[in-house]
Amino acid sequence: MAEGVSGVKSILLLLLILSGPATRVRGADDIGASPDRKVITAEMIQAAGLIRIGDVLRLADQWNVNSTDGYTWKASVNNLSTFQSQTWVVILDGQKIDLETFDVVNLNMLPVSLDRIDSIEVVSLPQIRDGEFTGGGLIHIHTSKPASGISFIGSIAAGNETGDPGPYLYTEYNTPNIDKIGMDQSVTVDIGIRNWYARAYLIRQLHTFTDLALRQRIITIMPDWPGMDRIAAACRIGREMTLGKQELFAGYSHASTYMLFFKPLGREFAVDYLFPHIGANGIFSVPGDVDIIYRIKYSANILETQPNYLDLDFDWSLSNLNANVESIFKGSDYLPMVGVGLDRRTLKTGYQLAEDSYAIGKVYGKISFQLSDFSHQNMSAMVAISNRRAAIKGALTSNWFINSEQQVKTMLSYSQRLLEEGNSLWYWSEQGYDLLSDSSVDYSISGPIDKFSQLAIDVMWTGGIGKNFVIEMTGSCRMCGSLYLERLSYQYDSQDCSFSSPVEVHADQEGQIIGASAAINHRPGPQLKQRFYYSYRTAVGGDYVFRDLWESIPAHKVSYQITYAPVKNFSLWAMLRYFSSSYWIDYQNIGSQYCPYSAGARAVYSPTVRDATVIDLQAQKWFWRRRLIGSLLLRNILNQDFRYHPIGASFDLSLFIQIKVLFGP
Repeated sequence: MAEGVSGVKSILLLLLILSGPATRVRGADDIGASPDRKVITAEMIQAAGLIRIGDVLRLADQWNVNSTDGYTWKASVNNLSTFQSQTWVVILDGQKIDLETFDVVNLNMLPVSLDRIDSIEVVSLPQIRDGEFTGGGLIHIHTSKPASGISFIGSIAAGNETGDPGPYLYTEYNTPNIDKIGMDQSVTVDIGIRNWYARAYLIRQLHTFTDLALRQRIITIMPDWPGMDRIAAACRIGREMTLGKQELFAGYSHASTYMLFFKPLGREFAVDYLFPHIGANGIFSVPGDVDIIYRIKYSANILETQPNYLDLDFDWSLSNLNANVESIFKGSDYLPMVGVGLDRRTLKTGYQLAEDSYAIGKVYGKISFQLSDFSHQNMSAMVAISNRRAAIKGALTSNWFINSEQQVKTMLSYSQRLLEEGNSLWYWSEQGYDLLSDSSVDYSISGPIDKFSQLAIDVMWTGGIGKNFVIEMTGSCRMCGSLYLERLSYQYDSQDCSFSSPVEVHADQEGQIIGASAAINHRPGPQLKQRFYYSYRTAVGGDYVFRDLWESIPAHKVSYQITYAPVKNFSLWAMLRYFSSSYWIDYQNIGSQYCPYSAGARAVYSPTVRDATVIDLQAQKWFWRRRLIGSLLLRNILNQDFRYHPIGASFDLSLFIQIKVLFGP
């Protein structure tokens, strides 16, 4: 690892030299969004016909995703982590939202709707944002501020998928080849009075689990209606003042018969998933050109067990208390920022734990400066401390402006991550959470699990012809050390189409990843815009467990989006995506196995997820002075056999209809 770090320093120095003298004419904001940060606007969300918040991951170019059921998604962010490590952060209007449960972050459990989202900021490189170090990526959801007066928006969406023995099979109609999706409903009420504003949400979502790859696995758990019913409510209250702004957000989300895929047991389990959240954040301006920003919140992830033939009870209630304070000194040429934070996590369970809680203290800071007239630098650092151990994190970003149309951005970051920060099952198992032993899961850990370290290098070039034709090119390198990685070897049980395996946790693993990407943004006129994106990545070194794990992520990814508005109040949107094949080593023993169903139908399993080309198409129309919106969305119009996971659902041709209505200013 030391030799790799030395080599990286030499490469970085060479890159900075090659960025060389230039003449600055205009800044980075003038030539398009930075490749390390993408903003998905409300207009883009509407054009793409997104139904649920989790769907936004389809628009995040640098994020690879997978799902077994189409409702819960995992992400690998810009080669910073694999699907095993879900360390990306979710922020909602400045408040951290802790949605982690057994290494799963489910955006669809958020108690807000898409209708009032103003923009979604997707951060794909390590840096300090909103009091968090984004070593695994970050999504910051910004909702719109309620306007003066009273307004109301309601939406309803539903869809059907071909090829599955859907829930109509369990009704008097008994149509075997239609799978109902949804329906999803939401109501949002806004009130604005002078410098006060408030918003209330009420949301209901239905999701069915009837794909052939899933149905037999869960039939003993949900023999009747195989679906989840989620109800959520939330309230946001804010006040703007002369010297700042204060906000309060409280929300509650309850998913009944939520299907939790528990990897050590190789199958889904039905649970009642409860997520309460309450928090406050704001900013005060004080004399001396100083802004004080505060954030404080409490939330919990609670799993209440549904009856199952394995008699498995997760007995899990994890609460999270998070608070931090920052000072930004605006009067200085260096724009320094300093902050302190505290995370406290407590697990309530019937298991006897050695320690049922722990705290993580954080001290961090950031400074901006200029080495020359044609460059701009940002340096940030953080120290996280827990259980008398410390982890350091830092990033150096340099923007080099070559001319009026081009810039080069370089980023070097080094970070360590404590086991406590990951909040993993293995930490709580060491404390006495004996779910695995009680479930007869044979697991072993080879060596002590120490703090993970990663050195990341990124070089990004942006250029083009004016604002309507912008090209982005990136290159990256990741050097990882002291990883702990899970290895399973699933065996297939044909009786209920489930899988089982001992779990081996390999500690002190290391490896290197390199990647590259290219994107073109083109807007030839006000009615048409398009974007092309391609990325490639590969493991170039490391232990065999590390290299095998990265094979589960497609090496090649291509996407092309086009939006066309030929006339006022009508638009068309299309997206083409290509994913190369991937190989999942944990499922190497299941080749050619299949799960039989009625009428000769069956699901075939394979450790290889085949490559696929998927095309989505949407048409939408505004009516009634743009107060009524109707949209028709087709996903996978070529009806490709498209899967994200070896034992997951096949995402066949699907049709969605969505209607939104707005009353008020």
